[in-house]
Amino acid sequence: KVPGVHDVVNFSSEKRVYGVVLSIDLELYYGFNAQEVLLNAQQRLGRYIEEYSSINMVAVDVRAKRLIHDDPA
Repeated sequence: KVPGVHDVVNFSSEKRVYGVVLSIDLELYYGFNAQEVLLNAQQRLGRYIEEYSSINMVAVDVRAKRLIHDDPA
């Protein structure tokens, strides 16, 4: 759960020599600062995946694909 993120639209992973590259497309709630939300999601995903699975993350690419106008509460 990341504040401002509604759902994951698309997810892909690519194995590299030194670890894994993730590409994630997200639906964001309208009214949040998109850059802050995406940065927060990117940092959390990379940190939690490395911490809980011991998989080395080479990159975490996060993109906003859609905006949702519903109330996030």
